[in-house]
Amino acid sequence: MNNYNYSIEKLFKIICKYQCKKLIKLISLNYKIDNIENEIKNIYVQIDKLDIIINLKKKIPPKKKKIPINKYRCQARIYNYHNLINIKKNGTLKIGTRCKRKLINNTKYCLQHNKSLTHGNYLKNPSEYIKNHYIKGYKYYIKKENIPLNNIININDYSMIT
Repeated sequence: MNNYNYSIEKLFKIICKYQCKKLIKLISLNYKIDNIENEIKNIYVQIDKLDIIINLKKKIPPKKKKIPINKYRCQARIYNYHNLINIKKNGTLKIGTRCKRKLINNTKYCLQHNKSLTHGNYLKNPSEYIKNHYIKGYKYYIKKENIPLNNIININDYSMIT
């Protein structure tokens, strides 16, 4: 038995002894019984004789979800609070992020985005309404999270946003 199991066993026995002593004292007060010390000692001996088996299971780390390759990935634009506006390699700004779920049969979207496509298709240019929606969210994010000025993306040039 390793030290960790031993300490849990010991702690459990201490708690049992304490609770039993409390219970016996309560019973003795209610029924006016004297000389409970021998009874408490007998219970302590019985608790010490107990063989407690503790099975500790190892925690299994959660599996990382595999993101499907782009060919089989949903094309919906999603509103990711921490990733509202991205800078692409060619210098353009990209609004939102792409859904990470896999497509369902013969469609461009996953099951949820087939039902409701709120922010449009990620591969197509967003409407002015969607751009303004994300820019408003980005400004709120900067204000709330106290992001340093050198990390803020210049979003005043709308021509760069796709």
